[in-house]
Amino acid sequence: MGFGLITIGLALLMGVEVGFGLVGYPLMFAGFRRLTRIDDDFLICGVLALLNIPYSAVCLLELLGVVGTDSVIAGCLTVANYVFSAVMYGIFFQKIRRIAIDGGSAPLERESTGCLLMFGLYYVFSLAAVFIP
Repeated sequence: MGFGLITIGLALLMGVEVGFGLVGYPLMFAGFRRLTRIDDDFLICGVLALLNIPYSAVCLLELLGVVGTDSVIAGCLTVANYVFSAVMYGIFFQKIRRIAIDGGSAPLERESTGCLLMFGLYYVFSLAAVFIP
């Protein structure tokens, strides 16, 4: 249905700093594209995944020494990646929760709510780590 491709893409994103996002993000897009049969909002997640590809490319260029780690482009793409990923995961977890509610699966609803809360806490603490010295 698409969840497998998204899972493989997410696994590849663990190596985004070495360029695996160049394969992971398009796989996630393909998975989200398949999920549009369930809900059209998954296409937004897919587009946001594609918008993260330049970040992965710059990470690979940094690793190869072509682009400096303190370049303005790298900084801007890092911030864009952070924002795009936050919106993408937020929509994704919310849609999974909605599918669980519509399907009447209480355990899946609880788990998806827990994922949504952990996602929110992760981004709150990440922002706190950036702004609190």
